[in-house]
Amino acid sequence: MMTHDPGLMAHVTSLAEARVAAAELQGQVEGLRKAWLTEHAALLEEAKAASGRVTLLEGQTRELATRAYEVTGERKPAPGVSIRLETVVEYDAAAAFEWARSTRLCLQLDRPGFEAMAKANPTICHGVRVTQEPKATLARDLTLALAAAAVLAAEPAPAPVEPAP
Repeated sequence: MMTHDPGLMAHVTSLAEARVAAAELQGQVEGLRKAWLTEHAALLEEAKAASGRVTLLEGQTRELATRAYEVTGERKPAPGVSIRLETVVEYDAAAAFEWARSTRLCLQLDRPGFEAMAKANPTICHGVRVTQEPKATLARDLTLALAAAAVLAAEPAPAPVEPAP
């Protein structure tokens, strides 16, 4: 018959009891979570639909802002809406890889490295085209941006400053 260290046995027993208690509490939490989800299912669906509507409206707003920029060139087409120009590099991957082999640079076609070099010098490889595409950004708090714009619109224009004689 094997004898066990009493201190170790006490810890093993405490651990077993702690695991049982933790499992029981986790079961209670899961039960409450399921009950809460069931009880608030309609609210959760409303929140999901509202989030979907926000996503749809954000996309439409970005598209309208981009179109407005393309027509007017205005980088701030509405309160809380701005246009940033994102540099886009397009190229034939096979031609880029051939360039990499011939120059012994970016041999695994390090895409970020190649694109950085192409942005700096688009003529490094046949078929590279570097453009800037407008991307609309929206203020996180559009209500604040609209309120600020309304305040500015209500203020009289400042008097022009006359140059000193």
